[in-house]
Amino acid sequence: MHSLIKRLLGWLGAILLVLYGLHKATFMPTDWLDNLAARCAYPFYKITGAITNNINSWQDNRLSYNALKKEHQQLTTDYNTAINELIAFRAEQHVQVGTQELSAFMARYNIQGVPAHIMTKQIDLNGHFYLVNAGSNASIKKDMVAIYQNHLVGRVVEAYPWYSKVVLITDEKSKVAGYTSKTHAPGIVQGYNQPMRCNFAYVSHLFQVLDHDLVISSGQGEVYPQGFCLGKIVLHNIKEKELYHHIDVQPVINLRSLSYVLLIDPKTIMQF
Repeated sequence: MHSLIKRLLGWLGAILLVLYGLHKATFMPTDWLDNLAARCAYPFYKITGAITNNINSWQDNRLSYNALKKEHQQLTTDYNTAINELIAFRAEQHVQVGTQELSAFMARYNIQGVPAHIMTKQIDLNGHFYLVNAGSNASIKKDMVAIYQNHLVGRVVEAYPWYSKVVLITDEKSKVAGYTSKTHAPGIVQGYNQPMRCNFAYVSHLFQVLDHDLVISSGQGEVYPQGFCLGKIVLHNIKEKELYHHIDVQPVINLRSLSYVLLIDPKTIMQF
């Protein structure tokens, strides 16, 4: 009996609730339902909007990052290309500046030769020589001479396919016939492995020697050409009853600072 009453009361409550809802839906204004739906949907819209904004922002940032990364890679490539071009330009400019005087000298005196870059220098007590970047592949051969403008620098003693060895006039193995420009006193310029000094030997006491006079190659011996400067007299004396002057000659050019020399065949300019 009690269970039946409870069931009836339950069904009655459900019917009343439905009737109440129908009444509200029928007699209440429609904006009430809209307000109720809006209130229920608002949190979902807010959360969805926030998530969508975050996703869009992340996508925009990702696109911006990829664009910046690509631009950075392009800028890096352009920078490296510019650096390589600048290095090549400066290297070419250095070669032009270094060989400009040699080219002008060749044109002025109509001398044929091979400009050569000095790769290595050894100027010490063990010997004085250059290694230059011109060898037998460039028609360089032994006993060609190295000059710089009107100055004699040395002689090729070894010619390899891609480079050559040039012994300088200051080396102890070097001997060049020369004479003083003002008094024409003949002698032999000999190196003795001093960086800026040679000995002008076998100059007879019968000849006058002047301070700071230039010593010029005479061309005797068929190795070195005539007419190139070997240096200037920086020291000389002669003792009583001696047959020869004691003379030191200093090259006019700094052999340590040269970057290029001109290699020539002395037979082609014997009459220079």
